[in-house]
Parts: sequence; C-alpha cells; structure tokens
Amino acid sequence: MTLAAGCVSVPEGEKSLTDLPIPRGWAEHAAAKPVADSDWVVSFGDASLTELVVLALRENRDLGKLAARIQTAEAEAVIAGAAGRPELDGGLRSSRSQSNFIGLPGTNFFGQVTGQPGAVLSSLFNQFELTLNLRWELDIWGRVRAGQAASLERLQASRCDYEAARLSLAGQTARTWFQLAAAAEQARLAEEALRIFLETERVVEDEFQEGIRRPGRDAGSELSLARVDVANARAALAVRDADLPRLRRRLEVLLGRYPQGAEAGAEGLPALPGLPAAGLPAELLERRPDLMAAEQRLAAADHRVMEAKRSLLPAISLTSAYGTSSPELSGVLNGDLVIWNLASNLAQPVLAGGQLRQNVKARQADVDFALAEYEQTVLNAFQEVEDALSHEKFLGGQQGATAEAVRMAEEAMRRTRSAYADGLGDVLSVLNAQQRLINAKSALIEVRRQRLENRVDLHLALGGGFGEGKPESHLRSAGKM
Repeated sequence: MTLAAGCVSVPEGEKSLTDLPIPRGWAEHAAAKPVADSDWVVSFGDASLTELVVLALRENRDLGKLAARIQTAEAEAVIAGAAGRPELDGGLRSSRSQSNFIGLPGTNFFGQVTGQPGAVLSSLFNQFELTLNLRWELDIWGRVRAGQAASLERLQASRCDYEAARLSLAGQTARTWFQLAAAAEQARLAEEALRIFLETERVVEDEFQEGIRRPGRDAGSELSLARVDVANARAALAVRDADLPRLRRRLEVLLGRYPQGAEAGAEGLPALPGLPAAGLPAELLERRPDLMAAEQRLAAADHRVMEAKRSLLPAISLTSAYGTSSPELSGVLNGDLVIWNLASNLAQPVLAGGQLRQNVKARQADVDFALAEYEQTVLNAFQEVEDALSHEKFLGGQQGATAEAVRMAEEAMRRTRSAYADGLGDVLSVLNAQQRLINAKSALIEVRRQRLENRVDLHLALGGGFGEGKPESHLRSAGKM
C-alpha cells in the first residue's frame, strides 16, 4: 500500500505488544501470496471510476478536515520539540524607585547639611536595563524527550488517520458509482418490463375488442390482470427513476460539489476483476492505516506515562543574563556598563496535592484504553477480511444460480407466449412468466452489484491503497503548509 508520508508502523523494538492470537492463515481459505502494492481502483477497468476517485480524494470536504488536523499535529510536534532547546529572549526594563533614610542629616546641592538628625529623607532612583536572557532545562531524566516522542507518535497517527480516510473515501466513491450503474441497469430493465406488459395488454385488449373467446377463460378478467401488471410496471419504473438522482446527489457530495443530481453515471456495471491475494493475517497489521494509527496512539500513550513519571524527579535548569544597566536611558548602549549573571536551579516537587502521582495513574489508564482500542481495531480488521472472503464465495454461488434462473425464466416465457399464441395457454401464465423473468434479471443485477461492492470491501479490508495522499492539497487557506 502506498501510504502518506509519515504513516508507518511503529518499529518492532518500540512497539507495545498484544497477546491477541494471530492465526497463520485466514479461516476462509484464500491465496496467501503477498498482496500487490497497486491501485485497486484501476483493477475494475473503468476509467471514469478512476477519474472520479481521484477527484473525490482532491475535493472531498471531510478529507479536508483531516488534512487540517495533520497541520495542527505538526505544529504541536514542533512546539513539543522546542521544549528541549534553550530559550533566549531580549528585554528592556525600566524602573523608578524611592528610598527613605531615617536618622541621617541630609545635604543640599551645595553640600550643606539640611534637616535635623532623625528626620526622614527620601531619594529617587532611575534604572534602565537592556539584557539578553537565556534559560535551558537540562533534560537529564528524559521527561522532555518523552513528551516529544508522544507528540511525534500523535502526528504519525493523524497522518495514518488521513490515509485511512482516503481509503474509505475511495471505497465510498466506488460503491456509490456501482450503485448508480446498477440503478441505471434497473431503470432500463423497468422500462423493458413496462414495454413487455404493455405489449401483452395490447394483445389481450385486441382479443377482447374483437370478441375472441377461448374456452374456460374470461377475456375481461384477463384484460384487467394485464392492466394491473402495466400499472405495477409503471410504479416500479417511477421508483427506479427516483433512485438515479438520489445516487447522483450522493456522488456529488463525495466529490465536494453541490448535490443537484446532474452527475452522469455509468451505463452499466463493469466486469468483476480477478480476486486479489489476501496475504497473511499478520501482514495486515503493517498494511492497514487504521491499525497503524491505533498502534501509534498506543505508543504515544506509553511515552506519556514515561513523561509523567519523569515529572516526579528534580528539574534542573540553567539561566543566564547579559546586558547593560544605567540610571539614564541613553546609557543602555554604553559598553562600559555591562552586567551579567549565571545561575543554576534544582527544583524537586515536594507537595502538589498528589497531582503528579495521580497524573501517572491517569496516563497508565490511557495506555490500557489505547491497548484495548488497538486490539479491538485489530479484531474488527480480521473480521472484515474474513467476512469479505466468505461473502465472495457466497455471492459467487448466488450469481451462478441467479444467472441460471434468468435462463430458465427466458425459456419459460418463450414457451408460455408460444402456447398463448396457439390458443393453448392463458394470459395469467404469460403474465407470471414475464414477471418471473423481470424479477430474475433484477436479482442478477443486484447480485452483480453486491459482488462488486464486496470486492471493494475486500480491497479496503486488506488495506489496498490508491496513490499517495497529500494533505496539503486540501488546505485552501493562503500560506498553509
């Protein structure tokens, strides 16, 4: 699978292990050879479908939201990375203060003693400082590095979420396209059914008008039955015609367009492509982006535990300042008035109301949650593959039986029509044969659609990709990414 940059599995040495049993092969027997890294949409051989999927991946608004989340995660990762670097800032400080002196005689400008002993004398001071200040927390215990690692894992998870959404969107677009193609075939079949029933009604009505009477048959009743089937065929056609604009609007929303129901669909369902290799269950963990995202979140939660534990240890930081100090503002640029300081600080948490230790417990609970979520996601993924493989076999048998039913229904209709034309049958047999044929053809269209959609589900369950995701293509604001 071609994943977006950054959507990669956690390295084996860093991965939190799960005790889930992973079988050596699928319960529903399938080819165990490696899954080919190819664009599965192309395998359906429909250029229009491929173009629509590309368009949806570029214009879909839900995908755009996830692209914005990646940008947020990238910024947060940069912020976390800055925590381990020295902080440097410049400052210009000014102050004015008054000091009082008690018990000392004062002097005036000419040096003459003024005031009485014991009097309170005041003096005003101005101070201007221009400094560069440096602060650096020494990450001796790895607390900052753990936070950085957690932020990077969350960033990787957001990229995998984006890739999983791309995969899901491609599947939704393909399924909607197949539904639209099937609806077009069903609409044409409904038109065909209406023509057949109208023709039967015309034949019966002509006989009724001509006064042709056949033994044991009521021409009026037969005409009424024929007209009932015509009315039902008109109603069925109306339903099929309503399906088309509804599905077109659904497709347009996926493409990021206004849902006006104008998007043209396929004229018919494409042929079913060959069955892809399913690979091995263990390989699924390295292919599906949703599993990778859950794995990255588990790793991030584990790093947060380490960060919380390291917060219990002393924090060591270095601070320094360099600049000038003067009683006059003009003196701050005087190199002879330099001041500087260098200091270190050791801070050990002593009393924080139990917050730090409870934070450790909370982060450990987050790990338990992430592990359970990861394991459930893995189980769901295995189920999706097994279901798709099972449905593949079931639907294949169903399509074969339905195709045989269509063949037999065509033969039955041919015989009943021939018998009716020879005056040996009744119109009810003809109407029933016609309806059975229409139903069988409709069922065949439906099972063909189901097989195509199930093939899409199988590709998605196996983590099949469709090109490389570029989140920045969804960020429309100027200057983004």
